[in-house]
Amino acid sequence: MLSSLSTQVLGSPFDKILILSVLISTAASTQTTILPTARTTLSMARQEAILVGLGKVRIRFHLANGGALRMS
Repeated sequence: MLSSLSTQVLGSPFDKILILSVLISTAASTQTTILPTARTTLSMARQEAILVGLGKVRIRFHLANGGALRMS
């Protein structure tokens, strides 16, 4: 739907730019929603306010996979 509408409004070369900008905006919005929640989960798990398993950090990648995956 966005593709056909953007082609009619903007023309051929600019419709791709519009679609790309919408995709980038969606990715940025998703990151700003998930990351603060994962950080909060990690700090709360480290202080033992919630399940300690959510605060485990993978040594290989230095990521708190448990909290990030469960909160997203």
